[in-house]
Amino acid sequence: MIVLVVPGFVPQGRLPNLGRLAERGRVRRLTPVHGIREAAWLGLPPTEIADGPLIVAALGAEPPERSIQFHLSLLGLVDGQVVSSPAPTAAEMRVIAPLLPKLNTSKLTGLLGEG
Repeated sequence: MIVLVVPGFVPQGRLPNLGRLAERGRVRRLTPVHGIREAAWLGLPPTEIADGPLIVAALGAEPPERSIQFHLSLLGLVDGQVVSSPAPTAAEMRVIAPLLPKLNTSKLTGLLGEG
């Protein structure tokens, strides 16, 4: 499962790659637990990294001003609870890494991270 968390995101124009991804999945609204910072959801110590764009910057990216950064995580839904999925294996990452750039558009760029 891929979860896109984009608070306040309203797409401008068509996003064909995202549309194709959405056609193959189910959309469920996730309700954040009050008091838990974004970094903690990503498995990062929230006292050591700020929420939002700094996570993308930590991956070595320099996003354009006024851009929106979001995180894709492999998660699952078990009995109504969001749970982490196992990290991709080295073999799976060798398949994922060269395919990720194919999802890039002039307005959407994927970055590989760890964790």
